[in-house]
Amino acid sequence: MADRSPTEASVPGLSFAQERLWIIDRLVDDKALYNASMIFNLRGPLNAALLEQSIVEVMRRHDVLRTGFVDRQGEAVRIEAALQAFSLTIEDLSGQAHAAALAREHQRATLDRPFDLALPPLLRATLYRFDAGAHQLVLTVHHIIFDGASIDIFLQELGAIYPALSSGQPSPLPALRLQSHDVAAAERLRIRGDHHGRLLEFWSAELAGELPVLALPSDRPRPAVQTYRGATLAMPVSAAWMERLEQASRRERVTPFMYLLAAYAIWLSRYTGQQDIVIGAPFALRTDKDTRDLIGFLVNTVAMRIKVDSRVSFRQLLRDVRTRCIHAYAHGEFPFGELVGALGVQRELAHSPVFQTMLVVQNVRPSVQIAPDVSIGYAGEVPTDRARFDIALVLDPLESGVTLSLEYNIDLFDASTAQRMLAHFDVLLSAAVDRPDTPANALPLLDATERDRVIRRWNETDRDRIDGVAHTLFEAHARSHPEAIALVSGHATWTYGELDRRANQLAHALRQRGVRPEVPVGVLLERSPELVCAMLAIFKAGGVYLPLDPGYPDERIAFMIEDARPGLVVTGQGTRGRIDALLAARARASAVWDWQADGAALESQPTGAPSQGPAPSDLAYIIYTSGSTGKPKGVEVTHDAFFNLVKAKIEGFGVYAHSCVLQFVSFGFDVSVSDVCMTLAAGARLLLRPADVVGGEPLARLLREHGVSVIVLPASVLATIPPEPLPALASVIAGGEACSAELVDRWAEGRRFINAFGPTEATICTTMARCVPHGGKPSIGRPIPHAQAYVLDANLEPVPPGVTGELYIGGAGVARGYLGRPALTAERFIPDPFAAQHPGAPAGARLYRTGDHARYLPDGSIAFVERIDDQVKIRGFRIELGEIEAVLRQHPHVQDAVVTARAHSIGGKQLVAYVVAQHGVAIEDQALASHLRTRLPEHMVPAAIIPLAEFPRTANGKIDRLALPSPEALGHAATREYVAPGTLTEQILAALVGEVLSLDRVSVEDDFFTLGGQSILAAQVMARASERFEVPLSLRLLFESPTIAALALRVEDALIAQIEAMDAADVAQALAQDDSETLADTSAGQGNTE
Repeated sequence: MADRSPTEASVPGLSFAQERLWIIDRLVDDKALYNASMIFNLRGPLNAALLEQSIVEVMRRHDVLRTGFVDRQGEAVRIEAALQAFSLTIEDLSGQAHAAALAREHQRATLDRPFDLALPPLLRATLYRFDAGAHQLVLTVHHIIFDGASIDIFLQELGAIYPALSSGQPSPLPALRLQSHDVAAAERLRIRGDHHGRLLEFWSAELAGELPVLALPSDRPRPAVQTYRGATLAMPVSAAWMERLEQASRRERVTPFMYLLAAYAIWLSRYTGQQDIVIGAPFALRTDKDTRDLIGFLVNTVAMRIKVDSRVSFRQLLRDVRTRCIHAYAHGEFPFGELVGALGVQRELAHSPVFQTMLVVQNVRPSVQIAPDVSIGYAGEVPTDRARFDIALVLDPLESGVTLSLEYNIDLFDASTAQRMLAHFDVLLSAAVDRPDTPANALPLLDATERDRVIRRWNETDRDRIDGVAHTLFEAHARSHPEAIALVSGHATWTYGELDRRANQLAHALRQRGVRPEVPVGVLLERSPELVCAMLAIFKAGGVYLPLDPGYPDERIAFMIEDARPGLVVTGQGTRGRIDALLAARARASAVWDWQADGAALESQPTGAPSQGPAPSDLAYIIYTSGSTGKPKGVEVTHDAFFNLVKAKIEGFGVYAHSCVLQFVSFGFDVSVSDVCMTLAAGARLLLRPADVVGGEPLARLLREHGVSVIVLPASVLATIPPEPLPALASVIAGGEACSAELVDRWAEGRRFINAFGPTEATICTTMARCVPHGGKPSIGRPIPHAQAYVLDANLEPVPPGVTGELYIGGAGVARGYLGRPALTAERFIPDPFAAQHPGAPAGARLYRTGDHARYLPDGSIAFVERIDDQVKIRGFRIELGEIEAVLRQHPHVQDAVVTARAHSIGGKQLVAYVVAQHGVAIEDQALASHLRTRLPEHMVPAAIIPLAEFPRTANGKIDRLALPSPEALGHAATREYVAPGTLTEQILAALVGEVLSLDRVSVEDDFFTLGGQSILAAQVMARASERFEVPLSLRLLFESPTIAALALRVEDALIAQIEAMDAADVAQALAQDDSETLADTSAGQGNTE
């Protein structure tokens, strides 16, 4: 019997690409990751025995098909198996019901069965028989011996060998002059010396600087460790589609690959908002006829870096892509694995280095006749449930026609998202083919139907609109129910009748003092019923309410008065002296009236409302918001916009006449105006929060004692309320800050929970989301009645669902503009390009540009992403801080969390997390860091985690991020000093790393890959460590724990696990062994650790 055991080859070398796959195989748990199963349809009366002989002949011709790879001290050595090790498996499914389904199930199992690279051949072949004239051959290989070009070679050689053998003739194919290992050896000889230097110089320049990490919007956060669970979505394309692409390519003097690459780069740029795009592509190392006829893994991977200037035409970008491709091909043989190490790319377990997407264009002749009545055709690969990258785009010519496929990672993307991605790319590519002179940013992503859905159908919010002014709704309740309680503050209680009468009298007095429509009236009063009365009186008099919060610094109040130039400033007890001093210090003349001290002037006024009130188009109030220049800007809001908001809030928040609504926020904040008027317009009871109640148990006690049924709170304040029964609470509204899923889960059970969103410039609340427990991260919902919300790109075109764009708001709530700032108003309030899509839109309709990043969800609701000004990018990674905060809040000891990006004392930025613990719980920062590391990529783990008793807050109750303490101030300053190895394990590992990297000393905090470590060197370190510690150590450990300190802990864990698995006798024997040899080895390497 012939010996089938593999023998070590006389030529041991691997190509650089094979070496890289060998390293990857050792790193990943899924050993079938680089398996591929090709399907070939055979039609006609097939001779299975001849087919097997034909495959054996192909294997005889190509040594690589009999090759395996073994580990020799961390290096791969090639071995070869005898031909007898191969046999064709035959599965006869003829006559069976559901034969095709059975075949697919079996093919999938075969694909999922891993190869042991040390046990060749790394090839399996199965023939499925459906009937006498219908068969499928499935060839399963490991990519380390077989690339895409090999498919066509295998097919053509079968087409030559099978008919010869069927005629009793030997193979007609000439002997191969080279084998793949010859090519590998020549490659290693060629890429060295000056040639190596020239190649490296080119790629170092091409990939210089910070490499971008592809920021595709995903359905789920990126896992801490890259997974390879995937799926493939295939879209058949017509012959006409392919012909159009080929004609366009010929017209532009490029290949179809180049045309697709340019379109793909633009599509990625439009989807991510990034202009710097890196795409991986296979580069065939087949430079002459000898190599073009070889089966094997004769490819390198090249990184195509494309700078997408969205203003230039597609044709111009295509020319740049053509030039880049030509230069990349001229330097394409430089080993990608070595390039990664040479670039010093910081390794991240969460994603692949350099690029996270690939473009592959297969070149296979779809079918061949192997006998007069037998044909064999390539039908594609068995669908895989793996994805080596985030996404990969593949153009595949098959027997049945051309297929465009998207391979995607299912831990990042849903199938519906992949389907939209592929459809949007098809729309963009079609436009690029038909109209290559179109600017890149004007190439459409949405077809006409989807564009109409986004612009029109998702914004069909118009109802029968009634213009009005909000305080008239309050007046109606005052007339119908004058004895109902309108307002409670401490021990004071005001009825609707009393509040209306006093407000009317004050309104008449204001009119006597010159208050008219469009005249601002400043109000500097403490939180009190009198303040509410003054607000209503100003509305009734037709004036413009201008709140001046006593909690503001003098400088800010003085600026607001100087900027708004109110005709009158209303004061009361405790505030008159302050305003007099402010005005005197600035020589600013302004009328000031202490109306609480002038009781006689009020008592003489009529108790009915003034006969002339404001028109809906008149200004209702001016609210000052923070400005980017450091000076606040006044936002002018009209009565009709405010009236629309009040009605929408009453309905959306569930406010009824029997409701009790808490007024929480500062009266200098616009939400206070809507809280007051929403409550009074609904005939409900308003409870003013005492100044000393800011959250926590005191706030819970206030809600219980007064039976509060509706609360509108910043999300971070809501998080401070202890979890205890509040049976009267029916509606919880979170606004002003990002709302977490944990907050919804805690508060939404059995009650209405609304996540409300809107800027001051769009009258406080533009969108609402009704949230349910365990519904995931809450969106900000959809527009309220008579409002529109669009997520647009820089070209003011709607972005596809899932893609981040800027949020624009239109409709009834859009403010008039910024007081006295016409240039800024024109910049932020732009003509509505979609007004024609909405019949109810008034002439001159405008959109407000929010400066917020958002994205559509598939159902048309909107997800808030971040303030554009708050975008964080660290080491090339674009980071959403809210994602880190959400994971921190999932820890059982954390009540709330805030993450910021702060300037680092040693340059650049670092992430800093601030956490507030659950009551009575101590937080350990290391425990939280471990919690994060198991759920998030390393670049998203903050450099410092700082516990605080409570968060600093602004006057409006929001978290004051600017007031958070710096890590340095709390003793968290980072250093990069040398830290000597301490434990024996650290000393041994430091010595090993020093030996492999030729370093005199290695700090336990140094990153192996930052020091210049590469994959093959990592393999050598771990092979030596396994031998030294006499315990199996996976190569992956070094990638997961790249510092000596972290790796030492992992090694010690492995040693403990090994001891625990031993029986008592083995442990005693191990302990009795003399360890002097190990200590001597360690001492000999000490020079490398100091």
